[in-house]
Amino acid sequence: MTTDSSQLPNDFIKDEKKKGNGRIRIVLLLVAAIATGYWVYRGQEEVRQPIPPVRPTQPVQPTQPAQPEIRSEIAPIVRTPETEAGTDTEEKAKAVTETTAVETPLPSTEADNPATVIPLPTPTPSVATQAENLPEGEAARVLIRAARATGDAIDFANLYQQAEQFQQQERHTDAFLLYFFSAREGHDRSALKLAEMNDPAHFTGEGGLLESADPMQAYKWYKLAAEGGLNEARVRLALLRKATETAAAAGDPKAQRLLLNWK
Repeated sequence: MTTDSSQLPNDFIKDEKKKGNGRIRIVLLLVAAIATGYWVYRGQEEVRQPIPPVRPTQPVQPTQPAQPEIRSEIAPIVRTPETEAGTDTEEKAKAVTETTAVETPLPSTEADNPATVIPLPTPTPSVATQAENLPEGEAARVLIRAARATGDAIDFANLYQQAEQFQQQERHTDAFLLYFFSAREGHDRSALKLAEMNDPAHFTGEGGLLESADPMQAYKWYKLAAEGGLNEARVRLALLRKATETAAAAGDPKAQRLLLNWK
C-alpha cells in the first residue's frame, strides 16, 4: 500500500529538507578543500623549480678601423763616378771568382788514374825465418810466449809447421821445444813426433838432444796421440808393446816395469 507525501507529518518533511541541505554543504566543503589543496600543491611545485640564471650578454667590441698602410720612402739611388767604379770592380771580381771555380780542376785520385801503382805492404817474415838471428831455442820461446798470450785460441797447427821448419833448419832445440809445448797442451801430431823421438824402433839421436831411446816416454806420448784419435799412434803403440814383451821375457827390468802399463 502506497503512502501519499501529503499525508506525512510536517515534522518529518522538515527533517528531510534539513538533511538534504546538510549534505549539499558537505559536498561543497569537500570540493572547496580539494581545490584549495590542489592550488597549494601547484604553488609549491612552482617554487621548487629553479629559475635558470640569466647570463650577462657580452658587450660587442667596436671594430677598429683598418690603419692605412704606411710606406717608407725609399731614397733615390744617386749614381756617381765613384759608385759606378765600385760596382764595376765588384762585378769583375765576381766574374773572375766564378770562372776560377768552374775552370779549376779537382785533384786527381788514385782510383781515377789507372796508371797509378799502389805499393803492397811488405809481408812480415815469420819467426822461423828470423831464427838465424836469434840464439838456439830463443825463437821457440818467442813463439810460445805469443801463443800463450792468445789464451785458449792457440793455433797448434801453425806451431807444428814452425817446428818442422826449425827441424829442417837443423835448429833441433827450437823444434823440440815447440813439439813439447804443443804435445803437453794435447796436440796429437806433436805428441806422435815426441813418441817417435823416444821410440827405440825410430830413434836416430838427431841433433843430439836425446842420448838414447826411452820406451817409457814413447809409451806416454803414443798413448796421448792415440787418445787424440790418431790411428797411426795406435799402430805404433801396439808395436811398442810387442817389443816390450820381448825385452821383458829376456829379463829387461825396465821392459818388465813398462809392461805393467798394459795390464
